[in-house]
Amino acid sequence: MPTNKSTNVRIISTLARSVPVVGDAILGELFLTAPKRMAPTASEQAILATADARDVSTPVGDVRVYEWPGDGPSVLLVHGHGGAASQLVHFVAPLRERGYRVVTFDAVGHGRSTGRRSSLVIMARALTHIAASEGPFDAVIAHSLGGAATTLAARFGAHFDRAVLIAPPSDVRTWFDRFVATFDLDANDTLRIASVIERRVGMPMRELNAHAVAPHVRARTLVIHDRRDKEVAFASGEAVASSIVGARLVATEGLGHRRILADAGVVREAVRFATADAQRVPSLEGVIDDELFHLAHRSLAFG
Repeated sequence: MPTNKSTNVRIISTLARSVPVVGDAILGELFLTAPKRMAPTASEQAILATADARDVSTPVGDVRVYEWPGDGPSVLLVHGHGGAASQLVHFVAPLRERGYRVVTFDAVGHGRSTGRRSSLVIMARALTHIAASEGPFDAVIAHSLGGAATTLAARFGAHFDRAVLIAPPSDVRTWFDRFVATFDLDANDTLRIASVIERRVGMPMRELNAHAVAPHVRARTLVIHDRRDKEVAFASGEAVASSIVGARLVATEGLGHRRILADAGVVREAVRFATADAQRVPSLEGVIDDELFHLAHRSLAFG
């Protein structure tokens, strides 16, 4: 084993090989432990402060919900693993300008919500509950693992007419493989730990990838992904888009995994797609904006 591994990693790796019952339990808990909570910036907090905030009980834990009232239909915003509702505040004003009611929430173990555990299944269960109790929602705009949770929520019964998935992962197995690689485990160790995690979340990993979940997605779907995303590879966005019938893929260049949420062009395109049915007669400004966005991204998306 490399000597530059931390002492904790070396101890856990040794336990996994020599005392599997203990080592597997520790590794399973580590994999399902929510990451360090993200603190909002001052500007993000200022926007969150304008929302009606409340705690909502879900089958997987209490979550903090933020709502901006509107007279029109509703849109749900969903953050990703290690993120928070505050990351999505750039979408609030454009949606409200169109008269939409906007709702978002901190997932279990994130932001101001309670809990210590986090997983795709936990996030999707909470999302499904929010969609039922706070909806109906015409559309959802989701980032990263929130995108995967949105498609899984469709399997659990959540319904949206439109979905915008920004930088979505296509297979949680990729994250699991990265995790176990840290501990230099062999194939048998890896299988055992995968089984521990699957028992805890209540679903096998093979049922959580995009191709397995896609048949349940009925929403018209737009996937936006950056070619230089270092956290979730662009190929994942391609896989998600190709797995959902009728989905459209738009590629960006140089926005990465998080800055993409604050890009004016991305926000404009996501909001326009999410509200398309309500905007039946587009304004001249809207048409021009749409053409400029696609002129900038068409060659990247389809070249």
